[in-house]
Amino acid sequence: MSAELIQPPDNNFTLRQVVGHPRPVQLLAVDDVYSIHDEFNKGLDPALWGVAKSIKGAQNFTWVEGARQGAAEGVTGSEDDAAIRLFSRLATWSPYKRCGAQMRFNLNSILNFKMEFGFVNSQYELDDPTQSQGAVLVKATPTATLPNFQVVVYDTDDNTNLGIVSRTRNASISTSEQSSAESLMADGDNVLAIWANESGGTAFWLNGRFYGSTFSQPFDVSAFDTGGGNTEVGNPQLRFQDSSYKQEAGSHLWIYAQNRAGARDSNVFTIDYIKAWQERHTRDF
Repeated sequence: MSAELIQPPDNNFTLRQVVGHPRPVQLLAVDDVYSIHDEFNKGLDPALWGVAKSIKGAQNFTWVEGARQGAAEGVTGSEDDAAIRLFSRLATWSPYKRCGAQMRFNLNSILNFKMEFGFVNSQYELDDPTQSQGAVLVKATPTATLPNFQVVVYDTDDNTNLGIVSRTRNASISTSEQSSAESLMADGDNVLAIWANESGGTAFWLNGRFYGSTFSQPFDVSAFDTGGGNTEVGNPQLRFQDSSYKQEAGSHLWIYAQNRAGARDSNVFTIDYIKAWQERHTRDF
């Protein structure tokens, strides 16, 4: 894969013209892209990020003072199912806008551990300490606790593979993983990226290598319309009028970590940076 920066040909260049480009994060200079990039070098901004932990002795994500390039760090504690999470305050992310995110992080251990990274649409307050579960309850089955999400999951209760799990509008859950692929490193840098689109597709990368993809149903029959209220699926003139992704531009960036059975030492989760991007919404100011 070429790492060269693609130059936009004109001001009408859009993110949709480069879907599938191996390094979409390099296209952040394009003026129709909304993006954030936090190096955590000035603290953990409470206007940008929310934090929460379970009631089992975990330590919230906080700023690592003195880190050379900035960092945020959380500790799961040592009790079974103790959990921490970091999430964006704004629920502005949407697969309809082809959202993507990338995170560089370090784990002191990958034993007896679960993590999730991606986008979630939640029906409860994400900073509620009584809510200790992640978006995915069981990866192998799979089962879930939230109605809409796209996350990369690592869970030693199931296996030591990374997998991607997605769900739309309480519909069936889609999952994909590869047992032969590269996995997370302990005490080393991991770079994880995820990208979702309006067709229900979700894909992810680890350390620059494509890892897997999955598909979840993006819409139902009512999403199609001829313009006159006709929703006959067989009509060749039907157009894609809308989808749950378009309406649910309300997903949060999501980082979740949890102890699993047998954990005796605290799992330390250190984040170097997080960046995210998507097509810009219609101006609302």
